[in-house]
Amino acid sequence: MKRTKNRLNLAVGCRPADYRGRSVRCPNASVLGYGKWKASPGDWLTYEDGTGRSVPARMFASVHDWQGRTDNDPPVLLAVVALAEDLTFGMLRWVNPEHVERVEGRQPPAAMLAWITGAQFEEAAEDPEIMLRMLEYGTVSNDFIHHHDDHMQAWREGVSPATYAALKDDCERRRADVTDD
Repeated sequence: MKRTKNRLNLAVGCRPADYRGRSVRCPNASVLGYGKWKASPGDWLTYEDGTGRSVPARMFASVHDWQGRTDNDPPVLLAVVALAEDLTFGMLRWVNPEHVERVEGRQPPAAMLAWITGAQFEEAAEDPEIMLRMLEYGTVSNDFIHHHDDHMQAWREGVSPATYAALKDDCERRRADVTDD
């Protein structure tokens, strides 16, 4: 193994390659201006695996000058840890940048993964009506799952989460006014 600044030459799986920490242009990644069009080490992305399946992965390097490269190969590939369908393991994949469908950036979907693997999911799953309302309302996402408890309480009270939040804020203001007097 030979390491230079931000560059690593080694054989993995009997395929010598030059791994670098460079960003790679992914021409099909941006969806109507949403998302990144360049993948960098640490970025989360999805790519099409050749069977029509979208695979979630995280890039850790770009691959240059590999053994067995032909003139038909792209000039650079992405080295990623691809997640298995059952999410039980990750595997090394070299991905053609043209097959990348979406680049999300470095922030992992930690809140969503914690929710779907934790006790809050179990609680919501006990009541299919609550789960359906969460899915319809769009709160089952990494950006909004932290409001999970308030949304479940709102639907149990028979109001929308927006109404519940407004009523909760109004009650807190009134409580503050009473304690100030």
